[in-house]
Amino acid sequence: MPRNDSDPSIDSSPSGGGGIGEADDGGGRAPNLTDSHLQPRPDPAGTANFRSAVLLGSDHTELEEIAIQAITQNLAIGISRGRFPKGYPHVDPNEDAAYAATDGTTTILAVADGHHGFNAAQAAIAAIAEVAPPSIEEDPETVVRTLGEAAIRAVAATVPGLPGPRKSSRTSLTICVLRNGSLATLTIGDTACFLATRRRARQIGTTTDFLGPNTTAEALLLETTVVQPEAAVVVTTDGFLDFASGVEGTLRTTSNLSANEGVEELLSAAFSGGAGDNIAAAVFRPT
Repeated sequence: MPRNDSDPSIDSSPSGGGGIGEADDGGGRAPNLTDSHLQPRPDPAGTANFRSAVLLGSDHTELEEIAIQAITQNLAIGISRGRFPKGYPHVDPNEDAAYAATDGTTTILAVADGHHGFNAAQAAIAAIAEVAPPSIEEDPETVVRTLGEAAIRAVAATVPGLPGPRKSSRTSLTICVLRNGSLATLTIGDTACFLATRRRARQIGTTTDFLGPNTTAEALLLETTVVQPEAAVVVTTDGFLDFASGVEGTLRTTSNLSANEGVEELLSAAFSGGAGDNIAAAVFRPT
């Protein structure tokens, strides 16, 4: 299968400023959000070791392509349109998105799965990418709530003015924030967070309805849990959950691989099950 590993020598940490999450008249991508590349950089909060990466479905529309970006040895994200075309009505070939960031102490993982176009998913991920640098030094529960509220505002500002079927754009969204063994999670829709070890995998978080322009902060159901030192944190869209053969076995295998290899394992498992949907994933694996 084609593989696209992005070049980490090019800085793509999303820039701030106006227009985050806004689409052009044709429903185009959020103009300030860039795909794939990363480089250490100082951020507004002064976190000199901050590193991040984004992968957007609108940049990965070829069937059987897998794009993977390693942020560090322990943190990676991946995306694919899937192995086969979607078997249900949709607007864009690939409506998923993924984001991850770390400052060496706190780690953020997020995936989004758009419906009726990629716009809501990209607006949510763009807002998370913009807010993450100045927020990352807060406690995990505060960070995940801040990111979730930013995503809600971005979707509410983006979707109502979109043309055609895109005005119904919604997204599922999972955000995980990990620091010193404490994990805060929120999930909206059918994306998911898992803690995985060699022995078991368990899902974390409570799902709610999809994120749309009328979603309010009250919809953010946060969950906190203690993460054992050997456990990997995995977030995925439903393209993995619906198509992978042996979801728990794949997650357990992922926990024993590097983050980069773990992401590839997740996407490949969905391919083996006949992936007729988009797939996005992020993995943090402790050293």
